[in-house]
Amino acid sequence: MLGKIYLKNIMKDGDIIDFKSSDNRQSLIGFAGIALLVIGFIYYIFSQTGQGSRVEIIPASVESQNQIIVDVSGAVEKPGVYKLASNSRVNEALITAGGLSPDADREWVSKTINLAAPLKDGIKIYIRSTKDINNAETKDSNSGLINLNTASLDQLDSLPGIGPVTAKKILDYRSQSGSFMAKEDLLKVPGIGQKLFDQIKDSITVW
Repeated sequence: MLGKIYLKNIMKDGDIIDFKSSDNRQSLIGFAGIALLVIGFIYYIFSQTGQGSRVEIIPASVESQNQIIVDVSGAVEKPGVYKLASNSRVNEALITAGGLSPDADREWVSKTINLAAPLKDGIKIYIRSTKDINNAETKDSNSGLINLNTASLDQLDSLPGIGPVTAKKILDYRSQSGSFMAKEDLLKVPGIGQKLFDQIKDSITVW
């Protein structure tokens, strides 16, 4: 075997580069260094481009969980369906709807609507006008029945077995959940059971 091995694998201008030469070794090291820098720069560019194209997906449910939808109608300036923060109160819903209209029965509102009550998703808030109240009072007086959707605290208190505390609960339920759709909805009010309902069901009405 040969006593010394010479690396003679790189050609330049037809000549063999002798790696034993210090000048040639320095040239090769410099070339390798430049190549590494170029490769590193190209990798950096592509890696940054990849990161820039990433899209962060935020679940839609995060926003929807923080909002509720309520229907505000009747004697308000801008009746409609509104999106509000989940911790909103009845008063904020009315403000969003432009406030009470000139024909709103403010005395009725002050007696029957709990402005501080927290809102629930999907409820309807109906503000009666003075015309509505007059029509309701005429109809209810003719029938002799108490309308759960228009009755004041005093009227509810006059029902057998219904004191002022339970009457206030009925008003609060009406403010938070909207109008009673049937007489049986009264059973959803805390403190009213089947026995009490059977006692007053023939004295009440809804419309």
